[in-house]
Amino acid sequence: MITTISLIDRINEVNSWTDYRVSKELGTHTSTLSNWRNRGSVMSDEIGLKVAEILGWEPKVVLMSLHAERAMNSPVFDILKEVAEEIEAGYQSPKTAKKRKAA
Repeated sequence: MITTISLIDRINEVNSWTDYRVSKELGTHTSTLSNWRNRGSVMSDEIGLKVAEILGWEPKVVLMSLHAERAMNSPVFDILKEVAEEIEAGYQSPKTAKKRKAA
């Protein structure tokens, strides 16, 4: 399942950015990224939309994953996780598609 941490790591990897640069691009503070990493906080939907834009992903992929992550201690978690994984499995980002065509 895609999580807040995996999204931040993916942005860092794809763009060779530091957490400082990611925080600036997302319009947030480095302490917010630190909270996501160290306290297990989940980014807001608004930040998730910015992440989707930076990664070139469909917003529904990011948003559904964030909603599932927020529901981890809820009875609906398994359902949301399953839906998020189905969306992820059926989605191929434009950047991923380009890499696969080139290979």
